[in-house]
Amino acid sequence: MRKELVIIYDTPSVNYDHNIMAHNLHYYLKFFDKLIILYWSKEGFSEIFEREGEKFIFYPYSKPYNSNYITGIKFMAWILRTLWKICQDAPKNTKLIFMTPIPIWSGIPTLIIGKLKRKKVILRLEGQKMDCLKIEDETLGVPKIFTAIKLLILKIIYFFTVPLYDFVIGISRDVLKEAKNFGAKKTIWIPIPINLSPFKKEWSRNNSNNPVILSVGQIKKRKGFGETIEALRLLKREEGLTSKLLIIGGVTNPRDEIHFRKFQEMAGGLNVEFRGEIKHDELAKIYNQADIFVHASYVETLGMVIMEAMASGLPVIATKTSGAKDLVKDGKTGFLVSVGDPVSIKEKILVLLKNPELRKSMGERAKKSIINLQKETDRKYKEIWQQF
Repeated sequence: MRKELVIIYDTPSVNYDHNIMAHNLHYYLKFFDKLIILYWSKEGFSEIFEREGEKFIFYPYSKPYNSNYITGIKFMAWILRTLWKICQDAPKNTKLIFMTPIPIWSGIPTLIIGKLKRKKVILRLEGQKMDCLKIEDETLGVPKIFTAIKLLILKIIYFFTVPLYDFVIGISRDVLKEAKNFGAKKTIWIPIPINLSPFKKEWSRNNSNNPVILSVGQIKKRKGFGETIEALRLLKREEGLTSKLLIIGGVTNPRDEIHFRKFQEMAGGLNVEFRGEIKHDELAKIYNQADIFVHASYVETLGMVIMEAMASGLPVIATKTSGAKDLVKDGKTGFLVSVGDPVSIKEKILVLLKNPELRKSMGERAKKSIINLQKETDRKYKEIWQQF
């Protein structure tokens, strides 16, 4: 019997590079005869469809995206109609499995059709919505009463829907813990599969006399760039060190322009370069220019840039967020520090700046660790799909 995976992505996300999404789709072809994709548009997927188009069926919503509840409800209705049609048109010798990344907009209609048509439905939970929502709203200045109402609605939806999924995959252990708290039955921790091959290339670093510190992420307050820049200021003031900080990432929201200007002001008099957003397939060269990777995010469900940095052989200094705690082994592949603590970031940077051999050994262990993690990811996914 043929097995086809139906992936119902949520609304468009600037947080999710289309190149990474395309790689994820290609990854699932290891296990399925065909992938059926429901998403907002085909943008960013042209290369993979040209290469292996016969293995994909793509259903684009193709409507202007607006971040509001009316748009979300229309999107849900479209998912209902489309999934019903997919089930009706599927040949009798084909087994359909549904997978969605979130229990809300895409999750509710997926569950409805899945239960009506007796299909297996998998939730690949990609975020701790409760914690993320609170921190995001705080950084944006949203009134606490509105945040409390949204959290209550989310909790009600999670309470009634999460137990109905046949399987829940959490991309971090904390994400999985949240799902279990809402009654998830079959669960497993598996990080997002991403293409690490460009980052595993053996590079020769020539920065030992002038180490470069790298941070990658969207320019947002919650990404912790302010704390990283402050750590650099402390290094200069207290240690007389003027190491370079290279920040890669663009501003994706007009509200974040305020934070970007503040970061630029904070960086005055320091050796900080804001290089802006670059294409994902060019990142490997950027990692090669660095010696230390710092990820000071307030909240992070996984941290794909941490995985890429580790695959590139960089020691990582990261805050104790969900994903970082799963990826970084404190004192072995990098250091974990408290959220919002520039002093600790400065101290760990200083340790690595003064110890080139430690940087090298930590980076080597980081690379081995992430390669082994990817092998484990393959094994776990294979076990899951065999169950269906």
